[in-house]
Amino acid sequence: MIQAEGHDMTIGGITAAELVNIYSEPLYVYDAEMIEKQCRRLSALRQEGIRLLYSLKANPNLSVVGFLKNLVDGADVSSLRELYIAAQAGFRPESMYFVGPSKSAAEISEAVRRRIGCLIVESEQELRLAESVAGGEKIPARGAPRQSRV
Repeated sequence: MIQAEGHDMTIGGITAAELVNIYSEPLYVYDAEMIEKQCRRLSALRQEGIRLLYSLKANPNLSVVGFLKNLVDGADVSSLRELYIAAQAGFRPESMYFVGPSKSAAEISEAVRRRIGCLIVESEQELRLAESVAGGEKIPARGAPRQSRV
């Protein structure tokens, strides 16, 4: 737990100054208790059928993503780097959603080949490419159109 004590901040009972002395600067410290508490709170609030996804856009730190793997239902990725981090952290391909405009052919191909849970297609061109890769690999393409509100 992160707490203010006098003129210093403590993280898990250790002062920020001590952490800097041990690990040097710059230093990023995450409160795992608070992350877990917030994930559990969100999970308790959701309705039946709603999945809780972690968006790697928020923070692709492998340690953070790995910690979240058991607290959320899946990962929202928007690049090959994020897809690889999610996989390395232990997210199963079927629990990943690949989102975002202007995906490259390499990103679409890799997402389809890995059989991710859902490729959110932004255009007819992305759909055609996903279908082509899936057909060539003789695997199903799992996708959904991005819907916009007018």
